[in-house]
Amino acid sequence: MSVVSDPGMSDVIECAICLDRCVNGVRLQCLHVFCFLCAKGSAQQSSHRCPVCRHPIAHDYFDSPDLIGGVEWTASQHMDEQHMSWQYEGRNGWWLYDCRTSRDIQKAFKANESSVEVLIAGFVYVIDFERMIQFRRNEPNRIRRIQRQPLDPNTTKGVAGLRTQFSDTHTPDAHSSSDPVI
Repeated sequence: MSVVSDPGMSDVIECAICLDRCVNGVRLQCLHVFCFLCAKGSAQQSSHRCPVCRHPIAHDYFDSPDLIGGVEWTASQHMDEQHMSWQYEGRNGWWLYDCRTSRDIQKAFKANESSVEVLIAGFVYVIDFERMIQFRRNEPNRIRRIQRQPLDPNTTKGVAGLRTQFSDTHTPDAHSSSDPVI
């Protein structure tokens, strides 16, 4: 996974898809910048083309994207006051949700809601706290388990489909991932 660092770029980059601050920003081959999950979701729904200029996106691009600034992960963004983090089960292990989704899930959990809907990679997912599962709202039979657990660097694979090495100082080191995101 390439990490792109451009000293001329502003510290805050806005995603043209979600219109929010980029989370795990990626630069496509056409040089447009988006959140990793926004770009991936858009590509999956638009024949792998940039949502701004329609330039083709290589089918393997999301296996090793050009990240701007590395994978965004800090303990304060992904863990609550009890040092618990929200995770979903992938093919071969557990993944943290991105910081924005984690925040939304935790807020609903603390409010004792039975479920919450979140937008992930262009799809609305239902997070069901009673059954501890997630599923796409339009595909309720396709479920994944979720958990609220302390972060275990040995079993947690990364953040939202981006492989990450978790260190004691919580400074991420990004690696490529071929596992699907949610």
